Order: sequence, then C-alpha cells, then structure tokens
Amino acid sequence: MPDRQRARITPEQIEELRQRLHRKVDQGIEKLLGLAEQGLNPYELDFTGRETLVVEWGQEVTALLLEANILYDGHLAIVEASASWTCPRCQHPSPRHKDNDGKECYDELTLSTRAGKIPLRLPRFRCPQCRKVFSPLPTERRSPSGPL
Repeated sequence: MPDRQRARITPEQIEELRQRLHRKVDQGIEKLLGLAEQGLNPYELDFTGRETLVVEWGQEVTALLLEANILYDGHLAIVEASASWTCPRCQHPSPRHKDNDGKECYDELTLSTRAGKIPLRLPRFRCPQCRKVFSPLPTERRSPSGPL
C-alpha cells in the first residue's frame, strides 16, 4: 500500500482532478445523449456504435486517472523537487541539467497504457564526474506505486 505522506497531493490538486473528471464525465454524457454540438446523433448509431462511444469515453477517463496517479506519484514528486540526484553510473551527486539559457531540461516521455498514451515529464540531471545525463525512472524499490 502506498505511503499517503509520500504522494504529496494537496487538497487543491485533488479538487482540480475532480473538476477535470467531472468535465470529462459531463462531456461523455452529453455526447452519448446527443446533446453535444459535434453533429453526432448517437441514436443514428446501432448499439455497437454507441458501445464504441462509451468504451472510448471510459478509456479517456481511465487515462486521466492514470495520468494523475503518475503525476502525484511520490517518487516523481521527490525527483521533481530534487536539486541533485545520485548518478546511476558512478554514484556521485549530480545537479539538475540546464540548457544554455539556464533553464532546467526535461525528458518528455510517453507511457503506453491499455487506456492510451500518457505524457510523462522527467527532469534531467548531469553528473559532473562521468558527464552522464540521465532522468531517474521510478523503480519498485523507490516508487510507492510500483514500477512504471
């Protein structure tokens, strides 16, 4: 069971997630009942077509929940808040990697799930000893929600 203290999700973030979920559910209901202004009348579809709409909608909601779970994962919050990280190659402390303008660099990854693709943004670190640039990925040992 994940340690709720390490998840670091604030009441404001929970409320924002609730609002996003409510909007997504409202959009799905309007689309299914033909109230959406997308020119689609679900009653012109057979049952399989309506079923497809509901399954797609469910996948969107699932992807939103998975994205939130990853975003508020304790390990990722710790990585994001860290000014340095231990180099996986030589074990030396490594500061955040910055570009020529002094802005912090990130790796933009896509996590493929059964519900769809979820964007993942990880900060980069650069080891001054061996010059390796890396982004720490969650592992089962470090992440309260398990490996990605």
